[in-house]
Amino acid sequence: MLVDIAVKDYGTLVVDVIEGFGRKLSGKKFSSEVNVWKEEIYFTIPISIAETKTVHRVSRGDVTYWAPGSALCVFYGYSQPYTPVIPLGFSVSPVHHYYSIKDGAEVEVKVHEERKHFFEETKILRDLNYTVATAEIDGYHSLVACKRVEEKRLSVEICIEDYGYYIETEPFFTYSRDPLTVLLVGALREIASYKKYIRVDVSEDNYVCLSACCEKRSELPEALKELEETYVKALSFLRSLYLFANLNCNANLKTV
Repeated sequence: MLVDIAVKDYGTLVVDVIEGFGRKLSGKKFSSEVNVWKEEIYFTIPISIAETKTVHRVSRGDVTYWAPGSALCVFYGYSQPYTPVIPLGFSVSPVHHYYSIKDGAEVEVKVHEERKHFFEETKILRDLNYTVATAEIDGYHSLVACKRVEEKRLSVEICIEDYGYYIETEPFFTYSRDPLTVLLVGALREIASYKKYIRVDVSEDNYVCLSACCEKRSELPEALKELEETYVKALSFLRSLYLFANLNCNANLKTV
């Protein structure tokens, strides 16, 4: 079930949670105050969860319940829970938005309501097996969508304008003009160069990401499929690069 986390003076982020939690929230709306800890936000909720399954490890985008603090938690980076948590679902909104949420921010939580004027675009995304919702950041409404592609999380944001569509993925890393970053961007651009719609881009928040643009709604399925293929290849390339660097580092240590 989709749930809105409306952050005062920022916007609305959307998470997908298990039905049991969603039913407890149905018909209710409540406010709370955010705590930021490492790369996690959490806030107290007036709902208790009696699930017995807990986990010690989470992934980026995971949504959980922390029983000692009666808190809803969203993990948007690589930090891990302080103590075991109950898994509830995942963030549909791209995780980089959570970096903008400040400690002490007021949040309002309620069940998500669909906006009918995005009906056609929502249907296209659902036909491609995305979980889809309407989000709002700084007063601007866009579609957010998330799915697993070859066991990898892919979350995209789609801005719909009169003149076309702009699609952007969650970021890979922060952009800078140092030599290593320039080389990495160049290598990623090579991976994306064989596609019609896909580009390696820099977001407004200064992150390196993939983006796509098209003029017609009918082009969306092809653009999204290209995006999925390129995103998985880009992640595989970055992982291979890391493993190569790690192997070389270990080899050098052994020879010292």
